[in-house]
Amino acid sequence: MNTQGFFIDYYKCVGCGTCEMVCSLVHENACSPALSRIRIVRYRREALNVPVTCAFCEK
Repeated sequence: MNTQGFFIDYYKCVGCGTCEMVCSLVHENACSPALSRIRIVRYRREALNVPVTCAFCEK
């Protein structure tokens, strides 16, 4: 069984959006955060960025 994935360390996320771009490129063949299955939720007061992944991908 070939499983792929990634571990998200929320405390290291700087909110750059690279994960959104890669996700949209892999799944939609376009570099567009709007098409991504990952969203970055930004809590500005706490200076915290939280990438939220979907459950649609099998891998």
